[in-house]
Amino acid sequence: FPATIQHPVEVNRCLDPWGYRVHRDVLDKIKPDMVSFSLYEAINTWGAGQTDTLANIQDLFSKAIIQVKQNVGKYMPMYVGEFGWPEREAGFTSLSLSASALIQKVVDVANQYNLTDCVYWQIYDNEKISPGIPRGYYLIDRTGSYTGAGNKYLSLFA
Repeated sequence: FPATIQHPVEVNRCLDPWGYRVHRDVLDKIKPDMVSFSLYEAINTWGAGQTDTLANIQDLFSKAIIQVKQNVGKYMPMYVGEFGWPEREAGFTSLSLSASALIQKVVDVANQYNLTDCVYWQIYDNEKISPGIPRGYYLIDRTGSYTGAGNKYLSLFA
């Protein structure tokens, strides 16, 4: 069946108690059709390596979803509208993090809370470490090849 979404809203910074936040101060007043959930704060606490990073995603993403659902209602349709990792940045590569495993964790947590979809942040990277060198937020690199994240996405959604 075709679907029409006429009034979506994106939320982020759900764990930060500072100031006004869309999920706390706006959503219950406007009642959107659907909520896009940006994982900005829930996925960028990498920890000391893969195990810590996966645990942080489980913990922070779960807490953030609970915060949003408390304010928008248990049955408000939600999806992950933005997440990704800079596969070529030193902070990411020095920890030997696997984008594939991190994507799987996000999908697993999203499924655990009945979020409908997970949209990766960028297909192609438009952010640079230095001239000509992308940060690595991408599914397809500039040669047209799938990255680690791209291959994982293909395995999950193709």
